[in-house]
Amino acid sequence: MKVAITGASGQLGTSIIKHLIPVLGKENIIGTSRKAGNHKLGIKVYKADYNQKGDFQDVLQEIEV
Repeated sequence: MKVAITGASGQLGTSIIKHLIPVLGKENIIGTSRKAGNHKLGIKVYKADYNQKGDFQDVLQEIEV
């Protein structure tokens, strides 16, 4: 199961990711944030701004949860 965590660069997003990594593995978690890059916890973060709804359409194509 592949999951996406929105707001991955914030405190809540980081906490959720930290708790999910042992359960799902890094390869099954992606993050979204206003800036793309790699998260300090080792997951890929894609650019997706809530003010630009089109950003989410591409990023969330393969996400199950």
